[in-house]
Amino acid sequence: MHTPEFRRYFVEFVPVDVLMALRVATTAWKVVAEEVIDECVKSGAIIVHDGKSISVSEALARRERPELLTRVIFLLNITKVGNRACQFTSNLVIVVNPEGVESISYAALASCRSLATVSFLTTY
Repeated sequence: MHTPEFRRYFVEFVPVDVLMALRVATTAWKVVAEEVIDECVKSGAIIVHDGKSISVSEALARRERPELLTRVIFLLNITKVGNRACQFTSNLVIVVNPEGVESISYAALASCRSLATVSFLTTY
């Protein structure tokens, strides 16, 4: 069994998409993974998104986001990434979609000039 100290140390070296997967492993892993994810969100480095569609005006307002924003992680249990969900997030590099996403809607990733990776979490 891993100690709480080990889990806290370990998650510092794990990519954010793996942390999202660890959240569903056990309650003990969920606690430490969510702490790290919360810090990333507070710093502006990532946003966690519920996949819902947003309006054109909301998408345009995102142009004002800090340049630090590089990752978007969608919450678990969504099946669709909504219209304009990440539009105009120009410094976005990584998008992590949970298992179960069946569609990515119109302009969801439009004007994401730096986008290099879109990953889908899967379990076997």
